[in-house]
Amino acid sequence: GCGSESSLLGPATQHSSQGHQMISDETLKANKPLKVKTNASASPRKRKLEAGPVQEGRSRSKKTKHSSRQPEVATYKPIKVILDYRDTSESQPVTWKYEWNSQRKRWIAEEACQEMRELRGEELLSWVDDLTISVRPNLEWIPVDMRWCEGVGGEEGVFKGSDLLEQDWVYQITPGDMLLMLSEGGMGMGTVTK
Repeated sequence: GCGSESSLLGPATQHSSQGHQMISDETLKANKPLKVKTNASASPRKRKLEAGPVQEGRSRSKKTKHSSRQPEVATYKPIKVILDYRDTSESQPVTWKYEWNSQRKRWIAEEACQEMRELRGEELLSWVDDLTISVRPNLEWIPVDMRWCEGVGGEEGVFKGSDLLEQDWVYQITPGDMLLMLSEGGMGMGTVTK
């Protein structure tokens, strides 16, 4: 499920004594092009049900509408990264909010302890299970909080989120795309399923 340690999380980093793990290099290098099915209709909500035979006494399943939901490509820009940091597994987490500093090319949390104040994107991802990454989809949409969700049944894990207005919309970013975005503080690609 979301937030639990992933089987895709690979070799321990220098922080392994604290139980923090990093996404494996294989997962990050597998930054494959997004497989998105294109559809001529702009929105599944506007699409009419196709005419087809329906047996007498049986109505169409409501699942028909949901099965037509397809992911669409979206751009994402990271806004801030929230880390719930723990010294040890028994300690209470301390929450730090990191913001991108374009001059230093680092994520900075002024309130963090000295060794955690300035971090590169890949360093932040070493705490993947403890991160909430706020991103802005398609530049003008409201921000979405993304969390790591491990893959199920051999699928690759992804960062997932939903927004406050359209709670049934699902936003996803692959680990490779998230690494690029956090490393450069710039825009990246993902999907949104409406």
